[in-house]
Amino acid sequence: MSMLPNPERRVRYSMLIDGGILMLAAIGLAAVFNSMNPKSIPWVKKEIQRTQATAEELDKYIQPSVPAQVPVATPPAVVATETAGAATTSAPSSTAPTARGSSQPAVVTTPAFVAEPGMIREIGHDAFVKLMQSGPFYLIDARGPEKFAEGHIPGAVNIYGGEAESRIPDIMRAPRDRVILIYCDGGECELSHHVADVLKQFNYGPIFIYTGGWAEWKTKH
Repeated sequence: MSMLPNPERRVRYSMLIDGGILMLAAIGLAAVFNSMNPKSIPWVKKEIQRTQATAEELDKYIQPSVPAQVPVATPPAVVATETAGAATTSAPSSTAPTARGSSQPAVVTTPAFVAEPGMIREIGHDAFVKLMQSGPFYLIDARGPEKFAEGHIPGAVNIYGGEAESRIPDIMRAPRDRVILIYCDGGECELSHHVADVLKQFNYGPIFIYTGGWAEWKTKH
């Protein structure tokens, strides 16, 4: 008995081989195109590192609140009198002027900037607002341009996180002597982290990601 496959099997084997070759060629072309495309899609989804900012980390950049100072009256002067050869003291009469204390205006200094290259931390709404009120910052909106046009936090610069790798020149315009603040729609904040990761590669930091994002901001302001 002949061990050679019959004509039908030969055709079937030939089709499988041709199909396999075409599939490998398609995968190869896709890999080359993806690597050359500035908007390339990663083959393996990168796991996002999520670290909440601690109070100690935030204190470096948040201006301390100064309680209102209440004027404190100076105690009335003591008047010495001589009574029967003995020295006694008495308070001044009601007609004598009373010394009053004065309050000094509170001197509030902006925390000095401390560079922390590569530091990325997530923050909530209160910390985000305090950072914006405390000193110079650079705010990035990582949402798409359409959503940015519909509404955004005042002063934000739009850099879409989905194109972070192709927007490096725009990202590099961020100053290095300011706190970097980034937000997107809120929640997982993947778009914000994409921009933050590019900034991290170029030794920017500290970088704070507002996890509430635009979704929370527009309900509070």
